[in-house]
Amino acid sequence: MMWNRVRAGLPVLVLALSTCPALAQEPSPAPTPTPEPQPAAEAPKAPTASAVVKRIQAGEFDAGLTDVEAALAANPEDARLWYLKGFILANLKRPEDAAEAGGKALPIKPDFEGANVLLARLQEEMGQFETALEHYRKELEIAKSVTVRRDALLGIATGSIRLKRIPDAITALEQVLKIAPGHMGAMQELADLYSREGRKDEAEALLDRVAILKSNDPQKLYDLASSRQSAGDLEAAAAYLRKSLQIKEDFAEAHRLLGQILVSLQMKEQAIEQLRRYLELATNADDPAVVAARNLLDELTKYEDK
Repeated sequence: MMWNRVRAGLPVLVLALSTCPALAQEPSPAPTPTPEPQPAAEAPKAPTASAVVKRIQAGEFDAGLTDVEAALAANPEDARLWYLKGFILANLKRPEDAAEAGGKALPIKPDFEGANVLLARLQEEMGQFETALEHYRKELEIAKSVTVRRDALLGIATGSIRLKRIPDAITALEQVLKIAPGHMGAMQELADLYSREGRKDEAEALLDRVAILKSNDPQKLYDLASSRQSAGDLEAAAAYLRKSLQIKEDFAEAHRLLGQILVSLQMKEQAIEQLRRYLELATNADDPAVVAARNLLDELTKYEDK
């Protein structure tokens, strides 16, 4: 019955619509459903600096360049990304482009370690030796890492030799050996420069050190460390003792001397470790050296449990 009533009302509705001039010619179209709004597709994330480093480590420099450029498009003020781009371009044998990219890291972060060394090496490749030296010196002013400082000093030495500034080269190599006492290349180069300058005794002493390091004789390394300790070169002495212990870990006297030197270098935790190992290896508890080491260890550790 309800449906009959609805049907009965239909002609009236149609008649009413037909009297509207705008609808007189055509029937009203069916309403178009409103589409549901669709969420915008997420833009692909830019590669990270870590992802670029992985490309470099894998030797994938072309892919690394693509990634670093995408990363820079998203983060153009990231000094590390500009440095990485410069590094990649240098490996792709594009020194001018590499220098331009690497150079953009420094205005963003003037104390960025390694950027000046990268620029200096590229400038050397392009024959700009004076400018390269300036960048090596700038790196030396800001670098805190031993490795970066060593590389800057080696660059200064090499550039100074090329420009026949032998005293500057000698000074740089001497500084290299203070922070990297086992660097045999620096020793050999410095020995050669000493010879040129008539400093034969110093040259021979360096060559003796090279021979000892090459020999891998733990006792000779220990003796060399002792001589460097007597000369006040504690960092070199510690380095030689560590090398001696790499060859012969149970070398008790090397542990003892290294422990004492580390105390002087204010490296307390490492000193404690070395002295404890010495006392483990020592066979004569009444030996004056053992007694002295035990007393020193007691002094270093007496506040540990309080």
